[in-house]
Amino acid sequence: MDAGVVYVVHALFFLGIDLFVLGKAFSQRAESSSHLSFSAFALAVTLLQISAIGVICSEHGLVDFPLWGKGLLYFLLVVFPAVASYLASVWMFRLFALRKNKKFTKQKWFVAIPLIAYALVCLISFKTHWVFYIDESGVYRRGSLFLLQLLVPYSYVLSVFVYLLREKTSKGKFSLQPRAISFLLLYVIPPVFGSCVQVLMNLKGCFSELGLSVALVFVYIGMYMGDAEEHRHMKDLANFNRQLQHVNEKMRKLLMRGEMQAKTIAETIRGGFKIGRNDDAFSFKYVSEQFAQMLGYTVEELLSVSGGCLEGIVHPDDFGQDIPTLENSEIYTVSYRLRCKDGSWKHVEERGRLIKTEGAEDEIWGVVFDKDEIVRTETALVNAENSRKKLAEYNDIITNAGLGVWFVTFREGLPSLLNGNEKFYELIGVDGGSMSEEDLHEYFASRIIPEDVPIFGAAVEKMKSGQFAEALYRWNHPKLGIVYNRCGGTAVRLPDGAYCLRGYHGDATEIVANEQEQQELLKKALAAAEESSRAKTTFLNNMSHDIRTPMNAILGFASLIEKESDNPAKVKEYLKKVMNAGDFLLSLINNVLEMARIESGKSEVVESPVNLRETVEVTSSIFEASLKENHLTMNFAVNIVHENVCIDVVKMREISVNLLSNAVKYSVEGGTINVELTEKPCDKEGYAAYDFIISDNGIGMAPDYLPHIFDSFVRERNSTESKIAGTGLGLPIVKKLVDLLGGTIEVESSLGKGTKFTLGFVHKICEENVVSEKSSSDAEKMDLAGLRVLFTEDNDLNVEIGTTLLEEVGFKVERAADGCECLEMLTKADPGYYDFILMDIQMPKMDGYETTRQIRKLPDSRKNIPIIATTANAFEEDRRAALEAGMNDHVTKPIDMIVLTKTISRILNGRK
Repeated sequence: MDAGVVYVVHALFFLGIDLFVLGKAFSQRAESSSHLSFSAFALAVTLLQISAIGVICSEHGLVDFPLWGKGLLYFLLVVFPAVASYLASVWMFRLFALRKNKKFTKQKWFVAIPLIAYALVCLISFKTHWVFYIDESGVYRRGSLFLLQLLVPYSYVLSVFVYLLREKTSKGKFSLQPRAISFLLLYVIPPVFGSCVQVLMNLKGCFSELGLSVALVFVYIGMYMGDAEEHRHMKDLANFNRQLQHVNEKMRKLLMRGEMQAKTIAETIRGGFKIGRNDDAFSFKYVSEQFAQMLGYTVEELLSVSGGCLEGIVHPDDFGQDIPTLENSEIYTVSYRLRCKDGSWKHVEERGRLIKTEGAEDEIWGVVFDKDEIVRTETALVNAENSRKKLAEYNDIITNAGLGVWFVTFREGLPSLLNGNEKFYELIGVDGGSMSEEDLHEYFASRIIPEDVPIFGAAVEKMKSGQFAEALYRWNHPKLGIVYNRCGGTAVRLPDGAYCLRGYHGDATEIVANEQEQQELLKKALAAAEESSRAKTTFLNNMSHDIRTPMNAILGFASLIEKESDNPAKVKEYLKKVMNAGDFLLSLINNVLEMARIESGKSEVVESPVNLRETVEVTSSIFEASLKENHLTMNFAVNIVHENVCIDVVKMREISVNLLSNAVKYSVEGGTINVELTEKPCDKEGYAAYDFIISDNGIGMAPDYLPHIFDSFVRERNSTESKIAGTGLGLPIVKKLVDLLGGTIEVESSLGKGTKFTLGFVHKICEENVVSEKSSSDAEKMDLAGLRVLFTEDNDLNVEIGTTLLEEVGFKVERAADGCECLEMLTKADPGYYDFILMDIQMPKMDGYETTRQIRKLPDSRKNIPIIATTANAFEEDRRAALEAGMNDHVTKPIDMIVLTKTISRILNGRK
């Protein structure tokens, strides 16, 4: 009891000292943040001393507290040492400026977390008995985590020492603040001593709490003792502060001025200003309104959209560019694209510098310029240069094409202006530098032919509407007279409302003349086509009559032969007339086909050596019967030196036959036909020139018909009028054959006096021996009776006629229906069994050409059997095709037995 009173007295003594210190501290708390922190520390120690007095009274039975009161006293006694240590560490941090104020203000609440957690654990310990607890008898007991009562308070003191140590080592000097160390010792030693006494001597006087009160006194005394020294410095410090305030005022004004200048620059520069961190994303610390407005944002929108960094709005392809001068704090320049609010990308250029400040983080200050206009200008310049190059190329192309380029400017109320390139000036016959653009336009417009002004004006109006227009008009050239100009172009509207027309200009005089000539040619061609159409219509009408006439004769006489079968004389007469009608019909068909073949260009010249005299005589001998029948006389006159020449016998004979046939047909009874062959001098070495003249004293032709004498399908009179059969194709065929052979033909004729044809040819002289056609004709005569022929023909009617004709001559005939059967019959028969083959061309299974080729490939003597083509294909190329396939000769259908027997005789004689 007596000891308890002593402990209470001691505690009350120290409580009085604590209250004195608390009063002094509270009176000075407004002087600084450290004084305020010390006041809080003194209050915590005072409350701790009060709770200690309560506990001493309870433990020594001086006051009987309820159980909850004891719990509260012990809770305060356990927690308030940690609170006092926390507040003491806060006070010393502020007193010795261990952390910057702004950072410390934020962090002191974070440092208070362990204290709060400790207080909660102590509160929970009433139930869990972790730190302490009060048993049922009201006695204080220690828990399993009792050491937290020492660890938490002294950890705050330890933190002060750690910060003191780190601050000094970071500056490279290991020297602690003596005053800070003394304050730490004054604060730590008394409570530690009190705790040791209390533990070692097992006393219940709350000596550790008394130690805190002692520590408070010592610390306060230390502060008071230090105040005298501080007061000695205060006067100097006040003077220094006054000077500093004066300097600060000047600096403030300078800073305000600098800030205003910087703000003015940031707000007035073309672009924007930004301050950023030197981190990976270039985070923003400041962006000007101009910078945000340049992209269409407000500052708040920009920071939100970008995520507070430059990376958020830079084009992905542009971000990450290296800036070599950044680390050297030199001025850098970089171009990139930024995303605008509307989604477009803006080209910008940034110029800035890395700002390094000791004790602060690095910053990047940059001015961002809108480069869109520059990029557009650069692009426009590049495009303009490309356009200029292309324009130069186009100008060269246009100039080389003979065209000029012109530009006309129309402004309402002002004279129009005209200019162009050198080619344009050349085309209009003026010197471009000799006139002003105004005078040149007036000069050009005044020389347009008045009748063509509406054409020119309509084109101009169409150009003004934005469409392409072209005009062809006449213009009075200063040197060339009236010329045709062709110009075309478009127009653009200028900002001032004027029209700028530009286009090309060319001299179309030659083109117009050619077009007019073509139009004239087309008119003539149309007239010729119409004339040809009329001629063809007339021809078809005549042909219909001329074909029906022999057909009527053939059918009529065939009917008469049937009726007069018992009258041989009549039958013979009718058969002769049927033969004549058939010959005419065949001639008609041959002429039509020959004309078609010549006009298709399929006719070719095939020359062979002949005796020209004999060829003419043999051809003329064909008409002996006709001459006798019509009582006509044919006179020959041949005066040539070179008789052996190379000519196309077939075509030359066709020319002679056509002209002689006409002479016979159109000669009156008792008339005379003259045939003359004369050689003329020839300048071409190795060649001879000839005139071949056929004349008669027949009915002649009208002068107006002579210009059309060689037109196809044209006859002066049809067969009904003239009573002479004909197709109107004979002379056109002659003309085309003469042209094909490189000759000339002239005609002279008068009605009632006759007609004269003069043909001129140049033939190559042939030195080799020529077989006489007369001697070959004699050689063709031989006995053919008994020869066996393999008649290859698919048409039964042709087989019946052909077999009968062949057997009448004395041939033995065997028939093959197609090429395959012919080949089979020949290979099965013994060699020499067949003497020759008559081969049709167009047959099923295998045609005549292929059959012949297969026969020529046989391994024995049968491959050499004579083969004669019998076909309705009567042209020279058909004959050549047969010979190329391996046949010996070619005979056309219908088969003429005289021609066939001569051909067979010639082939068989040649094999002997």
